[in-house]
Amino acid sequence: MNWLYPQARQAFQDKQKERQAEPLLAHAPEIDEADVPEADEEPEPPKAPVPTRTPPAKPDFVTAAFGVKSPIVPAKPQQPEKPKVDVSGVAVGSAVAHAKFGIGKVIELNRGYVTVRFEQGEKRFIFPDAFEFGFLKAQ
Repeated sequence: MNWLYPQARQAFQDKQKERQAEPLLAHAPEIDEADVPEADEEPEPPKAPVPTRTPPAKPDFVTAAFGVKSPIVPAKPQQPEKPKVDVSGVAVGSAVAHAKFGIGKVIELNRGYVTVRFEQGEKRFIFPDAFEFGFLKAQ
């Protein structure tokens, strides 16, 4: 293979010499004089620019300009708060109603839970969320 290298090198150098010997504008197309306007002719009005895609006004992240979703989660609009249910009357011994279990009696109320005894058995609910979301209703 070593015999190939000097031959390839010589061929490359010969090609370079040929390119340097050629004039720079030898391959340039010739200009037709009919296309060149004379000094007293009015030039053609410029053509309307081609519309281009404009980037968003202010992308929130560099990736947004390239169509990639931003890793930053946008803030969710705040939902109006639901009216709070008055749970001040709920105490041990008070009656509550459930859509499926029927009427029950509060037997325990502590640590954010309310335990209610129904005919079918005892059930535990998160307090006061069970009343706010409508699972339980004070009687």
